[in-house]
Amino acid sequence: MFGAPSLLLIPVKLAALYFIAHGQPALGLMAVIGAKIVGTALIARIYALTHSSLLRIGWFAFLHSRFLAFKTRVHEVIKSTWFYKAARRLRMRMRAAIAESLSRRRTLWRSRWEAALKLSRRRR
Repeated sequence: MFGAPSLLLIPVKLAALYFIAHGQPALGLMAVIGAKIVGTALIARIYALTHSSLLRIGWFAFLHSRFLAFKTRVHEVIKSTWFYKAARRLRMRMRAAIAESLSRRRTLWRSRWEAALKLSRRRR
């Protein structure tokens, strides 16, 4: 069931190979990337639809729980590194700076609205 999307995308990958072989590498690369994105999306959708049924299978439930535990441990190790912490602090500072600059920025529509309010107050 999970192999079907890969089989369906073989013609797209062959077309990408054709494009690359005939001097259009950018078009071939875009076709490969597009095929990978579509294939991943199809497999994710199939998994989301069949997740509860798959967990009823003993060996799948066992491997699924082991994989999730492994993934959690790896994520905790990555989060404990100094590089991750520094990158996260930098990201949070950048988000705060962008939010502050956007809140202070006077957009075209905001400045027009304020000018209209000022004009209407003068006429009273």
